[in-house]
Amino acid sequence: MKTRYPSVAGAFYPDDEKELREMIDDFLKKAKPPNVKNLRAIIVPHAGYIYSGPIAAYGYKLLEKQRFKKIIGIGPSHYAAFVGLAEDDSDAWQTPLGLVKTEKISTLIGAKIVSCFPQAHAPEHCLEVQLPFLQIQLGEFTLVPVVVGTLTDHAGNFDGNGLNLIVKHLKGILDDRTLLVVSTNLTLYGPEYGYVPFRGDVVRELGKLDMELLDLILDRDVSGLLAYTKRTGNNFPGVVPILIMLGVLPPEARGTVLAYDTTARMSPGATSSVSFASVAFFDPQAKPPEEKPVRTLVSPKPQEQPAPPTAEANDAPASP
Repeated sequence: MKTRYPSVAGAFYPDDEKELREMIDDFLKKAKPPNVKNLRAIIVPHAGYIYSGPIAAYGYKLLEKQRFKKIIGIGPSHYAAFVGLAEDDSDAWQTPLGLVKTEKISTLIGAKIVSCFPQAHAPEHCLEVQLPFLQIQLGEFTLVPVVVGTLTDHAGNFDGNGLNLIVKHLKGILDDRTLLVVSTNLTLYGPEYGYVPFRGDVVRELGKLDMELLDLILDRDVSGLLAYTKRTGNNFPGVVPILIMLGVLPPEARGTVLAYDTTARMSPGATSSVSFASVAFFDPQAKPPEEKPVRTLVSPKPQEQPAPPTAEANDAPASP
């Protein structure tokens, strides 16, 4: 059995089993999301746990009463440049909490639109950091790990046909025992990310930028989302995974924002910031938890304010 070993244990999250369990249990205990039934997909962040863990916990808290047996994890590539979807060749992924069996996406949708690219998965953190949460909440399950590259045509423009092809193949693989987990952060602000569209009240301006983005996601507005990234220049890493998710979900699916925060608020005075949100999409036949999305700001206690972020310094797209 070929095993993928952790690449960011001890950096993004504790490499000690007891410490890791205690940290996640504490995050989950403090998370108070609305009651969402018939969950179909969640969007969760992927920075170091001291920053994104409290926000991610809002999404994973919803899994307590769910019985998912298969997780299709989709996240952006931070370290390898390629077009389309990449799968790993491992039979299992290991974390400090144990092994998780894996299945190849090509066995579910065919190999034509998928490349086997373990070099893209080996150093990648976006899916790895989700596994400990899933292990604690679900116990035994099968992971289908998918890293997404760019979707561009030969002229360098966004490839809508490529997106439609991926969505066409992915539709139909979600069922009552399968959950789609999209791993992404939102706005990456600051000189180190090459994105400084404003100065001054960064927390307030980031909030406006991120809320517009979240509204487009909740509205399932694919064309609006593409126009937003072009107009604002906010090409956050997970835009393509989110576009894929929006296409795969049934047209009637509804979403709600569970929690949101930024490292700019956590670490005042820092020159850079990463935004985080947890979003849930649920079965349209279930009663919506809220008429409007719930936007919960998770605030560490003053004595628990973290240092300026460094764990997510590589959280930029592998290519434009």
